Amino acid sequence: REDAARLSKELGKEDPAEAAANAIVAPTKSKDEITDAIRAIDFGSDAQTQITALDGLRTEGNLQLYKSATVDAGSGDLRSFDVSLQTLQSRSGLTSETLGIGEEEVSLDDFK
Repeated sequence: REDAARLSKELGKEDPAEAAANAIVAPTKSKDEITDAIRAIDFGSDAQTQITALDGLRTEGNLQLYKSATVDAGSGDLRSFDVSLQTLQSRSGLTSETLGIGEEEVSLDDFK
């Protein structure tokens, strides 16, 4: 990785991981202020309004993890894999009850 990064730099290309690391800004608000700002977002409204509000918080440096696993943030090598409720429970302790889906039938659309 170090050699690849060095060669990319020699060719004039910027390392996406380095660019993402440099783009991180320290939070400007307290935890309570960030919580209040998130609660003020109307998640029942259209998606573009929600994205704009969340992007604004990320730009200010208050939501650093929002969109951190995207190709633009240097995480283009992430792979997706199938996840079942049993896998979630064994790896993270999440159960159908903690997810709020109880004993009812669950489909992929419920998670979208």
